[in-house]
Amino acid sequence: MVKRSDELERLVLRVPAARGRADLEMLQQLMRGVRRTEAQIETSAGRGPFARLVAVVRGRAHKERVSTDRALVFNQVQVARHLDRLSTQALRVDAEVARIAGHLRRTDMILNAVERRGLENARLIAELGESLAGLAEFIGDLYSRMEREWGELSGALDVLERRVEGLEAADAADFHLRTAVRRWRSGQTYTGLPWTCQVLLLAEEVFRGPCGMYEFLTGDVRRYRDELADMLLAEPAKAWTQRRPLAEVLDAVAQDLGDGEPRLLVAEILGAGLLPELDGPRGPLTAALRVRLSPKDGPPPRSDGWMPGRLDGRGFVRQAVDEQADHALRARRDACPFPRRR
Repeated sequence: MVKRSDELERLVLRVPAARGRADLEMLQQLMRGVRRTEAQIETSAGRGPFARLVAVVRGRAHKERVSTDRALVFNQVQVARHLDRLSTQALRVDAEVARIAGHLRRTDMILNAVERRGLENARLIAELGESLAGLAEFIGDLYSRMEREWGELSGALDVLERRVEGLEAADAADFHLRTAVRRWRSGQTYTGLPWTCQVLLLAEEVFRGPCGMYEFLTGDVRRYRDELADMLLAEPAKAWTQRRPLAEVLDAVAQDLGDGEPRLLVAEILGAGLLPELDGPRGPLTAALRVRLSPKDGPPPRSDGWMPGRLDGRGFVRQAVDEQADHALRARRDACPFPRRR
């Protein structure tokens, strides 16, 4: 197959006047390619920042830059070839060739300007990418700091909530303790029962209410136990000072209660007749008194710990208060499905 350049050369040899037209035609095609390349770069440079960002993300900017670079190289090669061909015809330069040479020089200047603009566009795209990377890093740091500060705030709110909860529980416990002790001292509650039974039942009443809830919420198990024991021991005439055998104390309580209904009532309040899973373990003093007061044909006694064989009045009060408070606290913890945060 004969190349088009060979056919053109034969045409020019046969019709020399066609040389100028042929060169003009080649120049015109070359200028069209240059204009297309220039328009492509103008379009890329005229995009807004978000359009350039989208082009970078989609990879279109890189493809356009490669295409532009290839077009620039191709056009420059064509210009160089055309200039070389014209230089071989320097002896036959005519007006058309001079005009073509002028156009080629201007075309070469345009190509150089287009190339510089393409390089500048590439630099701007690189700077935009760096700015986006910095922005992403800043947003990441901001998000991490926000999560950290929210965690600290959430912890502070939890602490505040527990403090308010504890203060409300303490306020209710103070009121309930004062009320219960006042009613007991005035003879409105537990009348007719031995003093030892009154101590046990009053402690049961106090710690099944707000005082026990305060212990459950705050973990402070000494505040109201000591306060109640001090209130009970404020009347020393009722608390014996000498250490007495525990069996003697229990026998005295049983003798004072007799065999009537009060005896059975006290025993049932202390858990007599209940299944172990319904009442839970009691302290050794409470368990021993419950067994002593229960009917002989009742359920077998449970072993609820060990305690000294002798007690004075002060030791009896503190042991009784601690056992009732521990029993109420254990019941609340068993009923709560989730552990309390301390």
